[in-house]
Amino acid sequence: MLERLIFFKLKNNIFTKYIIVGSINTFFGYFIGIFFFYIFYKSYGIIFVSLISSVFAISFSFFTYKMFVFRTVYKNWISEYLKSYIVYIIGIFLSTLILWICIEILTISIFISQGLSVTLVALVSFIGHKNFTFK
Repeated sequence: MLERLIFFKLKNNIFTKYIIVGSINTFFGYFIGIFFFYIFYKSYGIIFVSLISSVFAISFSFFTYKMFVFRTVYKNWISEYLKSYIVYIIGIFLSTLILWICIEILTISIFISQGLSVTLVALVSFIGHKNFTFK
């Protein structure tokens, strides 16, 4: 009985859903980047690959968070979509700052630095999406 209660609470917990869907989004972003690298890199270069991959990854993440985590299906899609880019830009800035401090100043390994960065950015993104994007 206790296990059912714990499972039910975890299943219906918005942060748990965010972590699960976020993991799927991360895998999608990773593989879409590799896919576009093989299609566009030789003709257009890495900056184009990065930009097009980011647009696809952010769009996919926006859709999955909207539909499966925050469930704001009947709210303004365009407004929420643009707000999601603001949250992601903040995340990119924070990630860059964390990596720079950890690697260049504190001389922490990339593996620990990236883990810290991903964790903190996931928390900040969750707060941003919950209180701003999908409010």
